[in-house]
Amino acid sequence: MHIAGSPDRLQQLRDLTFANTKDPTALSNELATLQATPLPASASAQSFAQWLHTEEVQTLLSDLRKSQPSSYDVLLRETKMWMSRGFRKSTRSRVAAWLVPMALLLLAGVGVWMIASNAAVALTYSQWRFTKGNASAKEHFRAQEYLLGRIGQAAQNANGRDEIAKIISPLALKLPSRKFRRGRRKTFWP
Repeated sequence: MHIAGSPDRLQQLRDLTFANTKDPTALSNELATLQATPLPASASAQSFAQWLHTEEVQTLLSDLRKSQPSSYDVLLRETKMWMSRGFRKSTRSRVAAWLVPMALLLLAGVGVWMIASNAAVALTYSQWRFTKGNASAKEHFRAQEYLLGRIGQAAQNANGRDEIAKIISPLALKLPSRKFRRGRRKTFWP
């Protein structure tokens, strides 16, 4: 339960803070000034009281933090005022800590699978890999095998010439001519 919503826990926090404060007079004056704040005309008494309790908790925690900077959290945990384990180690936060990354990984995997299983994307990728200048022999072989398989499937169809043209025409545009290759690499191609 929230400290401001429980009168017993609020009193417990007051006692803890006054026991550890370096300037009890200043803290008393600050709390008295807060309690003397008039009720605004636009606010209900219940919401104003809740606001006062919340502000008092903030004031007490701030003073405790200033008075005991290295051990205020330990003091709060020892008196069971601060339930840090309640959020960090609760089942809900553990589930969320595992569920969110797993959901993101699942979405990324589904996205990659959808893109990779698309035949048009696979064809474009293989054409790019086949014409890539710095592709390794293994990559070039895989792309060649895929493209030859697609050409073989297209040859069995009734409108195979059009499909084969769609597969080969981007390759013909990207590959340099024989004359260019012969002059650049100084090889003896027939």
